[in-house]
Amino acid sequence: MLCLDLFYIISLRWLRNLSHNHLMDVFLRWLLVLDRPDIPLHNNTAENAIREYVKRRKISGSIRSEASRKCRDTFTSLKKTCRKLGVSFWQYLQDRLEHTARIPQLSDFIRQQALNPD
Repeated sequence: MLCLDLFYIISLRWLRNLSHNHLMDVFLRWLLVLDRPDIPLHNNTAENAIREYVKRRKISGSIRSEASRKCRDTFTSLKKTCRKLGVSFWQYLQDRLEHTARIPQLSDFIRQQALNPD
């Protein structure tokens, strides 16, 4: 009986320490927002990033080949990147297909925004 009591006491202490450590981790993550106000308090950005994939999958069903999946992922990524950078996706695509180079590469836009954040 003493062995079970001892196991029970050790288990309770371990659980208490575990939950205390977990609560401290959560609390410290909450405080991180005070140091880094650029960190959002929600994950809406991540949720919205996959929303288009989910909607397309529900409408059209699944992709049947690996090449189709890569094509869909590439064009969706390009479209979302253009939208975030304020570039017309269709004009960007047309510019690339016609080789006119009137619109800079997306990497140039990203670099410019990283160097000059508003």
